[in-house]
Amino acid sequence: MEVLEREPGFAVAAWRNMFVIFFADAVTVSRLQRVWDREKEWVQRAGPVAVVSISRKAAKMLTLPAEERALAARIAKDMDASMLCQAHVIMGTGFWAATVRTVISSVQLMSSPRYPVSVFDDVPSAATWVTPRLDKGVDAHEVQRIVQAVVDLEAGGARAA
Repeated sequence: MEVLEREPGFAVAAWRNMFVIFFADAVTVSRLQRVWDREKEWVQRAGPVAVVSISRKAAKMLTLPAEERALAARIAKDMDASMLCQAHVIMGTGFWAATVRTVISSVQLMSSPRYPVSVFDDVPSAATWVTPRLDKGVDAHEVQRIVQAVVDLEAGGARAA
């Protein structure tokens, strides 16, 4: 795993043809721009990618400012041809987390991307779903370990896997 961006509350990493984004808190224009830049660079190296995006603060996803939403839409459109699939992990339980997962699922259904998209409440489920879309010879446990390592970067407990 190669860590491409890391700061408190935010990490971007890539491994093989998987690109992992973690937001522990705010989704900002600056962070989104860095995600876009790193993803384009990684696609040039690895070809089309499976993207796993993880958000810890569900309520913040519902109140994403217009500028951030517009940039996220531009990124999705620009990267469309380079996407194998996208797994959104909205961590947490309760009303807000469930609401965010429902909203994201509904938006994805209405936007009809050309690649498969799914929304999950935990890393193991997302890893299992993404694995068949990755390079041959990769197993779900390995994918889960890599994705969890990106989440753990925030706590300073993980090193590049």
